[in-house]
Amino acid sequence: MKIKTVHTFWSGLLAIMFLLACNKKETAYYGMRIEPVVYNGNAIEYLKSQRGIYDSMLAVLGRYPDMIRKITSGDSLTLFAIPNNSFKLAVENFNNYRRSIDSAPLYLKPGQYDLSRPDSGMFNYEGLRVLMARYIVDGSHPFEELAQASGGIPFTSYDYAYKMNLKAIQESSAGSANNGPKVIEFSDMNFSLFRRFWKSAYTSSVATARAGNVLVHALAQDHEFGFSSFTSTLADFSIDRSLWKPIGWHSIAPTTNTGGTVAHAFDGSLVTFWHTLYPGYAGYKDIPPPYYFTVDMGRNNNLSGVAVQNRQETISSAWPGRTVRFLMEFAADTTQTKTPLQWMSSDTFSFPETLSFTVYAKQRFAFPQRYNARFFRFTVLQNYGGFASYKYVNLAEMWLY
Repeated sequence: MKIKTVHTFWSGLLAIMFLLACNKKETAYYGMRIEPVVYNGNAIEYLKSQRGIYDSMLAVLGRYPDMIRKITSGDSLTLFAIPNNSFKLAVENFNNYRRSIDSAPLYLKPGQYDLSRPDSGMFNYEGLRVLMARYIVDGSHPFEELAQASGGIPFTSYDYAYKMNLKAIQESSAGSANNGPKVIEFSDMNFSLFRRFWKSAYTSSVATARAGNVLVHALAQDHEFGFSSFTSTLADFSIDRSLWKPIGWHSIAPTTNTGGTVAHAFDGSLVTFWHTLYPGYAGYKDIPPPYYFTVDMGRNNNLSGVAVQNRQETISSAWPGRTVRFLMEFAADTTQTKTPLQWMSSDTFSFPETLSFTVYAKQRFAFPQRYNARFFRFTVLQNYGGFASYKYVNLAEMWLY
């Protein structure tokens, strides 16, 4: 978004530019200095009091009680208020994509289901939560604080430790280079230190509301919820695997070229894979089944499905050991109580066929119910070729949804 600068060429041009700068409907930078409003209530009550402006944001927040508790807890926070139009833009763009692949629309509210389509429903629970969390930042950050750093200040957003950047911008106005509207540039850093990769939104002005210890900055109407990544994030959302840590396994067979450890089953590469010990491997031991691994995901996640993909070699000698049928189990976070993990079994899942040409295709499976868990255990119940002949298993990649 470009910063408007008024050049002093003709008085008529100045008058026209002044009128344009003062048009609320035409510019996201409208608003000269206005003192923050102090609201007698919490931030959720404040959003509700702005009737017809933040209904979609409230509907999304309503799906996540932990976010409501955080915002109303009394902690010092900065909350970016997202107008209805921001959600409208994101949902329309997403559903245009869905129509292009002959899929039914998805919605923010249950009442909007298209009951004639079995694939219609609400957006992915965890994916929507990931995006919503980016608008909640620890600490109170007014314009004056941000103005101390010309390049802005990076902050960590709620719960996912995702980096966002806040930058103060002093706009120009007629006759003065530094006396126009003050806005905040709110940027999704997109996992990069380089600004050219960032995606930015702007506040409508620095007219903020303080509701308790929460400073509320209102985003402009032209912002698209999710920083233009709504569709790419939710089209095929999977849980962030960057925090995953293996904490137990049947065995591993590390190699230079193909990995071999449990972590290689979620490293983003189909060239590397988890492989248990096998005859001919140095240090091989005949360890009986179950062939499994256990992972700490680093935080609780609300899970609805799993996808797995086997190693990709097409030569027949590489087919044995590939996963054909498996069991998923989950356990909630017990790191605070130090109690043993209580495992919940979801179901067993099988590839639709065990023919060689389908075994290495990515397969996705839905759980019979949602599971709120921090830990999961993946156990192979059947491999390609059978355990009697091939006493080992392998897996290239897995994802959770």
